[in-house]
Amino acid sequence: MSNFFKRSIARCWLLPAAGAAAALLCGCAVDQQKEVAQYRQVLALGPTTRSATQPSVEAGGAVSLTEAMLMANQSSEALAVSGETYLQAIIEKNRAADSFFPTVGLSPNYALTDSGSGRGQSQTTLTASASVNVFNGGSDVANLRAAQWRQRQQRQLLLDQQATLLLNVAQSYYKILQLRQQAQVLQDSITYQSERVRDTESRLRLGIAKPLDLAQSRADLAAASVALTQTQIDIRNTRATLAFLIGTSDAQGELRDDLQLPAQPASLDDFLAQAQRFRRDLLAAQDAVNAAEQAVRVAVGRYYPSVSVNFNYLLYHDPSQGGLWNGGIVANVPIFSAGSIEADVRAAWSRYRQAELSRQGLSRQIIQQVRQAYENFAGSGRKIADLNRQVDASTQALDLADRSYQLGNASNLDRLSAKNILLNAQLQLASERYNQKLTWLQLLRNSGRDVLRP
Repeated sequence: MSNFFKRSIARCWLLPAAGAAAALLCGCAVDQQKEVAQYRQVLALGPTTRSATQPSVEAGGAVSLTEAMLMANQSSEALAVSGETYLQAIIEKNRAADSFFPTVGLSPNYALTDSGSGRGQSQTTLTASASVNVFNGGSDVANLRAAQWRQRQQRQLLLDQQATLLLNVAQSYYKILQLRQQAQVLQDSITYQSERVRDTESRLRLGIAKPLDLAQSRADLAAASVALTQTQIDIRNTRATLAFLIGTSDAQGELRDDLQLPAQPASLDDFLAQAQRFRRDLLAAQDAVNAAEQAVRVAVGRYYPSVSVNFNYLLYHDPSQGGLWNGGIVANVPIFSAGSIEADVRAAWSRYRQAELSRQGLSRQIIQQVRQAYENFAGSGRKIADLNRQVDASTQALDLADRSYQLGNASNLDRLSAKNILLNAQLQLASERYNQKLTWLQLLRNSGRDVLRP
């Protein structure tokens, strides 16, 4: 191969390599932390998540409900995945906005020819080109507006998923507290059942009890032991679930319930009105309707002609020749498209109607959810009042049993039986109080109100 061809091949690789290097340098300049911060700012809850210090819990340390929610908000990978989806919607909106700006580029070209005489000829050019879209039936504007609505939609869906996550944390948290109360009552119940077995054995030796009574007492004791074992298993499993939700390997410490219920909650009509205004998934559904409406405009815009302006300027040419620049106006007028534009318009209208129907169905479902949650919360308050009266009566019965035992008119088994009844009443009261807090959080969730966001 002649030196001419070797030099020509080397020059041929130079320009593309330089362009590729420039592209790589531009593409790698992405601030990853800044990108993630865009959706982390949306997910911020309270002063803790706005600071650099993230909430954490030491092994075996106590954790409050608020701390558990903050930790879950920071550590959830599923929430971060949805945050990336929101970030991608922002990028697509910016991409749609960029279509209004002209495109400018450099076009290096190197050509090598051989006429067969052994003398090769080369030609090198470098051209700057620019193109701007003047009119395309309003499709660019509609595309931008649709991208803006989709960004808002993804933001609302992100916040809706966050609300669901926080509610899941509260459900696991209060389930642990309920199970702990149940385990304590079962421990006392085993003490009562053991005493009952001993009493039945004594009565059987005296001939005033039957073997069936003893067998039943032992069966009740075994059942209480089984229930206690299952409750302890449920506690460990629920603690593992809580540890998973809050992003820690250990959730065995003390749980400090710091949720305060309002003294006078709002009315049902207020909650229904708030749900229509603030429910995240409903707002996202409305954003989807608005985006679908803009998609219809994009499809209809294809019926109109499109106009663009192109300009080329010759920066370098070897060997030199005349003609430094050229420009032109390009128009495209759709005359016949074999029905593809009409099909796109019909499909866009169908998607719009579909989005509107989904929004309407979700709105009716939210009304039902709010009504049900409000009734559950109000009913829980009435149950707590009844259980308080039951606890008071059981406490009085235990006092009477203690006095009768001191006077010799009752056995120790009677005292333990009265105490067991009281403990069960106290368990029902404590469980219902935790349930009332859960129904309150569910009501806040269904009405679109944020638990921790001020």
